[in-house]
Amino acid sequence: MTRLTIIAPVSVFLMFVLLFDCFKSVSDALLIILNVPMALIGGIVALYITGIPLSVSAAVGFIALFGIAVLDGVVLLSFIRQWRPIQKIRLSASAQQQSSQSISGPLASNHRLQGGGTMVKDLGSSYPLN
Repeated sequence: MTRLTIIAPVSVFLMFVLLFDCFKSVSDALLIILNVPMALIGGIVALYITGIPLSVSAAVGFIALFGIAVLDGVVLLSFIRQWRPIQKIRLSASAQQQSSQSISGPLASNHRLQGGGTMVKDLGSSYPLN
């Protein structure tokens, strides 16, 4: 467990560095990284509601969840940047709406696939973390 408390912040920082390198903007990288704590809150609530203890497989599922949250942010921000020149306004509501509608299908398919794969693994293990 002590390794996880060291590895998790380091991995989030490395994700931030890679996002900053990709987008060349601190604000865009922070916007995407802010998806991670929201996903963490949702994951903890889901564990509490289902009564599943925090196990090694659940911790691995959280790491996968962080990747999914970052992927969603990257894809959405990329589509918003794609729609900006068409709308002629920086981060307009119309550009955000068009981006959300364009990526909702592919992201939903991705979430179903990843969720189904991790659900089997998470429900199959009930060993608590040491």
